[in-house]
Amino acid sequence: MLDEQVLDIQVGEEFAREVLARIPPGFLGVLLDGLEAKSRWFQATLSPEGLSLLDGPQARKLLRTIFGTRRRADALVQAVGIDSLRQLLSTLLYGRGQVEERFTEFCTLLDGACAQGEAIDLAGEALHYVLPERHWLWTRWMWNPRTQTGALRFVVADWHTLLAPTPGEVYQRVGEAVAYAEAARESLGIFTDVQTHASLFLPDAYLACVYTLYLFTALRMRMSKEFTKVLPDPWELIQRLLGIYPREGENAKARARQGGQDP
Repeated sequence: MLDEQVLDIQVGEEFAREVLARIPPGFLGVLLDGLEAKSRWFQATLSPEGLSLLDGPQARKLLRTIFGTRRRADALVQAVGIDSLRQLLSTLLYGRGQVEERFTEFCTLLDGACAQGEAIDLAGEALHYVLPERHWLWTRWMWNPRTQTGALRFVVADWHTLLAPTPGEVYQRVGEAVAYAEAARESLGIFTDVQTHASLFLPDAYLACVYTLYLFTALRMRMSKEFTKVLPDPWELIQRLLGIYPREGENAKARARQGGQDP
């Protein structure tokens, strides 16, 4: 993991403006269109009716649209089981009680199968993309409570406010931090000159850009110039973080035909 010295790179307004300066014309519209299409697919697949029909191939496709679960999709489906996954998602999305309670229960029940923390990514994306008007995004690239790293560390006044004893409580604090980051983005004018339309997914796009810029800045500080030449294109990485990289669907079909999967 990246250490504290790297995490202390200059942040705040200058960092945010660096994000804006590196956005190619038209790219924001591509991101927002991709996220809105992803949300529509989540809404259909994880609706009460869609969940009742969820099978292995659909579950694997769902997990492969999430950056933090993509590589372990097959293993997670096998470890959790379709029936259990269907019930857990139904309770998370449509069950009774406060969302933070359902979030904690979801992560607790998946703890054994998702030992690497994938339950956070699955719960956060399911809630956000099925009900974007009500719920915000939380993935570990935004805030990883175990390593205390992520995009939100660079856009909140005090990242210690993101610490809490349960996943559900952290989810609530992440929501507050996302709202703060969105207000800061608007006040700084980030995306205002390239924004194509109002979207519930602007915070997702902004935070993915922040995290990608951070990664590239940090990695270039630690690696040789020759090695950094083999890094992926930053805009490809942004799309991968958000689970909307267009070539991923093509690659998945090719792997299915070959009977293989990612290394």
